[in-house]
Amino acid sequence: MDKTLEKYSSIAAQIFLRPDKKYLAAARLVRAARLLENPGYSITHVAFLLEYSSPQSFSRHVHGILDIGAAAFRHRFNGERMLEHMRQTLVLPYRPALLDFDPFHSPPPWIPATRAAVEATTRGTPISKAG
Repeated sequence: MDKTLEKYSSIAAQIFLRPDKKYLAAARLVRAARLLENPGYSITHVAFLLEYSSPQSFSRHVHGILDIGAAAFRHRFNGERMLEHMRQTLVLPYRPALLDFDPFHSPPPWIPATRAAVEATTRGTPISKAG
């Protein structure tokens, strides 16, 4: 896992946000629902457009998140409705934490708060060498 993503994940977990993978998975389903609004796109076509390894993989993904199959997903959700579902389940319940969340200024868990505060105050300040 990328170190930046790993840091973000650990910080998000500390402040009781949903894991970042949930947001990414939901965003992918928003895109899938939008694409499936086009009657010319099959579930197979959309699965490959979104780089799922197979239509079955896409269907498992949908079922794992929404507990419905891909065909039911197509009939039940359009892009707007899926976006609203994402908003209701992943954004609004965590709104206060999301508003306070700053991934670039939150100390990682392995740096004690006092050390993090010192590093935050010296960031951007050149350290002069005596001599």
